[in-house]
Amino acid sequence: MTSSSIESAAQWLGKLLVQEVQYLAAVRDKVEDLQSELEWMQCFLWDADEKQNKNALLRKWVFEIKESALEAEDLIELYILGIARKRENNGFWIWDDVKWLACCWMEAMKLHYIGSDIDALTAKICKMSSRLQTYGVKSSYDKYSSRAVLDKKMIAEQRRTYSHICDRDVVGLEESIADLADRLKENGKHGIVALHGMGGIGKTTLAREVFHYTPLKDIFDGFAWAYISQQLQLGPVCREILLQLIPEKNKEERKLIEGLQDSQLPGKLCDMLKQKKYLVVLDDVWFSRDWKCLEPAFPVGDTSNGSKLLVTTRNPQIFSGLSDDLVSYHQVHVLDRDKSWKLLQNKSNFEKEKADPIMVELGNKMLDHCNGHPLAIVILGGVLATKKSVEEWQYISDTLPSHLQGDESYSGVYEVLAMSYYELPYTIKPCFLHLGNFPEDYEIPVQRLYHLWIAEGIVTSTQDKVAANRSLDDISDVCLNELVHKGMIQMGSIDSDGKICTCRIHDLMRDKCLDINNEENFLQIFDYRSCNREDQQHQAFINAPHDKLRRMTLYFDERISLPLPIMTPRKVSSLRSLVFFPSDDSNEEDCRWIIAICKGSPLLRILDFEGVRLQGSLPKEVGYLIYLRYLSLKGTCITKLPTSIGNLRSLMILDLRVNDVNIMLPNQLWKMKSLRHLYFPSRILSQENVHQQGYTIEEDNMLKLDQLGYLEKLEDVDLDRVDVNGLVELRSMRKLSASCVSKKESLVPFLKSTSIKSLSLKVHADIINQDHMILSTCASLKVLHIDAERYPRTYLPMTLDIFPQNLVELGFWYCKFSEDPMPILEKLPKLRNLQLHICYDKSKLACSNKGFPELTYLALDGLFSTNEWTVEKGGLPKLKNVEIYNCPLTKLPDVLPSHISIVCCPCISGIKRHGSCHYFKA
Repeated sequence: MTSSSIESAAQWLGKLLVQEVQYLAAVRDKVEDLQSELEWMQCFLWDADEKQNKNALLRKWVFEIKESALEAEDLIELYILGIARKRENNGFWIWDDVKWLACCWMEAMKLHYIGSDIDALTAKICKMSSRLQTYGVKSSYDKYSSRAVLDKKMIAEQRRTYSHICDRDVVGLEESIADLADRLKENGKHGIVALHGMGGIGKTTLAREVFHYTPLKDIFDGFAWAYISQQLQLGPVCREILLQLIPEKNKEERKLIEGLQDSQLPGKLCDMLKQKKYLVVLDDVWFSRDWKCLEPAFPVGDTSNGSKLLVTTRNPQIFSGLSDDLVSYHQVHVLDRDKSWKLLQNKSNFEKEKADPIMVELGNKMLDHCNGHPLAIVILGGVLATKKSVEEWQYISDTLPSHLQGDESYSGVYEVLAMSYYELPYTIKPCFLHLGNFPEDYEIPVQRLYHLWIAEGIVTSTQDKVAANRSLDDISDVCLNELVHKGMIQMGSIDSDGKICTCRIHDLMRDKCLDINNEENFLQIFDYRSCNREDQQHQAFINAPHDKLRRMTLYFDERISLPLPIMTPRKVSSLRSLVFFPSDDSNEEDCRWIIAICKGSPLLRILDFEGVRLQGSLPKEVGYLIYLRYLSLKGTCITKLPTSIGNLRSLMILDLRVNDVNIMLPNQLWKMKSLRHLYFPSRILSQENVHQQGYTIEEDNMLKLDQLGYLEKLEDVDLDRVDVNGLVELRSMRKLSASCVSKKESLVPFLKSTSIKSLSLKVHADIINQDHMILSTCASLKVLHIDAERYPRTYLPMTLDIFPQNLVELGFWYCKFSEDPMPILEKLPKLRNLQLHICYDKSKLACSNKGFPELTYLALDGLFSTNEWTVEKGGLPKLKNVEIYNCPLTKLPDVLPSHISIVCCPCISGIKRHGSCHYFKA
């Protein structure tokens, strides 16, 4: 972390010398000297990074160097900002006038001040540099260290490992899984099964294995999982469980649930759990008071219908008021030595039988620190996975006891957690520390995480020592996989390509992450989710151990007005990142408080409002944040952007995916020359009519984006309302998602593009009718939705040669096929997702024995005349999920395995054997 901060400052100063010398010419020599000092220090940081965890004095030196690097950034940025503020035009700052302003009479005074400040800072760095010899820091690094930038072989190995869902390690859990499944199958007793044990011992892993245990699929009608943790919010928990038990297609019932007040949800959930047989997991219930709060939502005393509650907790006393007939307890124990060895071998790829006896001895010594805790063993195995020699194992073994210990009962775990952090490559350490932003048990969206890393400068192109010209997303992917590989974070959901979509961090690992964050002033978190914590949080802010905060994250419920008083100039004038995590109850009536943020923290690079229910117009003062790199309005209800948005020349990521509103955009986005990712709100179809939830362009009907030379990803752009010719010339574009394409001339240029690698289109059926072969040769087209926009339905030809062979997702809405489309579509070799919506009026669908080799998801909706669906043996070999609505099928194909999840409404004969349909009533 430290070294990357200094490297970032040195790079910034170098860029400054090239781009801004027009108004810094008088102090150019001083800036160059400052840059030289920082670059020189960079040469020693590698070794310092390795030694600081054992040397308190060295940690102090490294911390001071990092702070000095950040001071250098502050110094230059504040100077440029001061120049820019000297002139306004109709309330908006003019970036292009900075050069002119440098010639004004104030320049001499400003240059004098900045020159003096640079002299003082350079002297400070030189003084710290002179201490290097005292600390014994050398410009070399240990050959056994894992700090080195990942080499080509290692990255290739990681890509093989994470190209699919990795096997789950259930060492020592096999008997427990079967036993718990038997208890959950019992009727008439034990409505609650409680898994208890200390943190990191594997309770959640065991619960997850039981949750996905195949024999239970035939027992329960539905499944739901909720993370409780230390911040219980009863209403959102009940809503989350209800929405998991109600299928996506049942929109009316889901809308009803979403509209209920929090006070109504516990009763609704309790009634639902009495109607059918459900399994609900409550993961990580901490306190008895939390269970007392949760209890009314579950029919604990009524076990007649067979619904079960599986609870993980560190404290089995939370159920002390319930009888043994209602609660069945299962204690999760630490692993014995044999099972510990087996788990360590699995995670470290260590073959004990073929290994040097000394390595076996060292392995046993290190396992003593783990005390049988699975979390500690998994993380230790992740560290050892890249160590292949006795010397490397000896190094890790010697390092372990030196780390700080936490609670005595977790001392071994904390030793391993600390060691796993210090063993990370120094370029990946800030990636780990940044995970502390996210609340406990939060399912972290990987794309959001990558964007934040990139905008922060945590992930940069200089980290790529393997392949030239790789995208920053690809480099982020390598960093994430390294953390997964070492067991420091856990994978969540996986997409069809095997890429990680979400991840989580164990609460013990998060605790260690926050400890290091506080020590190194990397990130400060203030939690306002409970009103009774107001004074505590304000006092924590005032007494924060560091004078300046660089990154700040706020958790809050209801309204943001509570945390705002902490935005005091002394603490936040150098703030670089501000991230909000609202609860589901939050609701903002206006955005006026954003003005205070923009004025108080002018150096912001990250402003993440995702999920904050902002309403109305975004204040013009946002345009003052000329260093802003990341702005997210995702999930807000913002209806208008100010014209000052065009001033954000440093912006890299702009997320405009607002909720349920149409946002007015000034035609200023083309001025954001650094933009790499741009997300527009998508157009949606309602049941009543087609309407736009999207954007309106102010001043002009055609959106101008042709100056965005760095743009890599553009999502949900309306090609009918954009300058297509200019857009197609953007050579950095790799991913394009376009909605509502109704004109052939808007589409053709993108089909011929050689730079776009992944194309996602929603086109009108008339385009294909005009030219049957228009899409056939487009190798980059991966996702295709064809929409005829309600009635009258449009006839669509069905031949294999009209579809490109690289399609992975294909959907039809309101089209009309003259014959069964399955014999054609099943020949698409890479198709994984197929959706047919009101597009076929014949009686039969048939899939052959070699059909759909890669299909995992199939949706049939509104095929009102189709009463027969046949699948030959060997067909649909990878099918996992099927949804069928409003299709009068008489029976399901017998060859479909019972483990396939099928949801249908109305019910179809044969659905009982799948045990997955929420609508089925026995």
